[in-house]
Amino acid sequence: MKTKSIILSAIFAVFTLSAFAQLKVDQYGRIGMGTNWPNSGYKCHIKGNLLLTTYPASPFIEFQFKVGNGWPGTDIGSTVDKIAFWSTWTSYNKLYAEQFYKQSDANFKFNKTEITSPIKKINNLKAYKYDMIDRYISENGDSIEGTLSQYGFISQEIEQALPEVKITEDGKDGKLMDYDQIIPLLVAGIQEQQRQINSLEATIAKLIATGSNPSQGNNGNQGNNGGNNGNNQMDICKLFNSSPNPFNNSAYISYYLCNNIHTAEIKIWDMQGIERKAFNLNPQQGNNQVTLFSSDLPITGTYIYALIANGQIIDAKTMICNK
Repeated sequence: MKTKSIILSAIFAVFTLSAFAQLKVDQYGRIGMGTNWPNSGYKCHIKGNLLLTTYPASPFIEFQFKVGNGWPGTDIGSTVDKIAFWSTWTSYNKLYAEQFYKQSDANFKFNKTEITSPIKKINNLKAYKYDMIDRYISENGDSIEGTLSQYGFISQEIEQALPEVKITEDGKDGKLMDYDQIIPLLVAGIQEQQRQINSLEATIAKLIATGSNPSQGNNGNQGNNGGNNGNNQMDICKLFNSSPNPFNNSAYISYYLCNNIHTAEIKIWDMQGIERKAFNLNPQQGNNQVTLFSSDLPITGTYIYALIANGQIIDAKTMICNK
């Protein structure tokens, strides 16, 4: 009787461990941790988080894989501030993702200042086309070294050109670079260039409108005048006088666009060269007009308006606003 009880207890224990085991190896050699049903697509199936650690060695480092722990639902993190995708046989690995986000919240940024002289900084950078060493493992398991053509910068030169910002980092096999740091410089540089272009446009428009441009002679306010949108036999872009001029509440600015115009706009400046209003025009060929309201302008006075097509000032004229 006692022997029978022992056998039954042993069978029950085996059944219990098999049904509720925390470490399960099925008949196909698949391992389940925290689950009795290892997924058929994986050799190791872990229900819950995975922790890799150097403990009790020093320095103490943890590498964590967490699932189902709130936003965004999965975490990959480490107690050290760098994670490298690295293989001894190939050096750094390529990383593919659909989208990639970086921390950029205002609450984490202090001492914010605008970038000064961005064009000067950009001019100190040298961009190259080069062949980059490219290592990979073949299907046979052999380590292959080739080259990959790229456009980019040289980390050591960037350190010299932009010493005030840490853009490069010493890695396992050389210097690494955060290319994203260059993007704000490019944006600030484009904005600075655009301000220069706007200033030049205003200056040229003023010269044309006042008849002071030698290359235009006195044609700035002649030849295209009259507010007359009649036949345009030469098919050239034209800007007509605003009507009425002077105006109190609103004025119509008429223009003609010829064929093959891709971009067109009308800009209005004050006599100090400050842009006060801009109209993006439909580049469709033919006669059209825009309406300028006195509320669009800050004060009573003389203003300059110009037609710009395909990036070129076609003509400029003056108008008077009586608010």
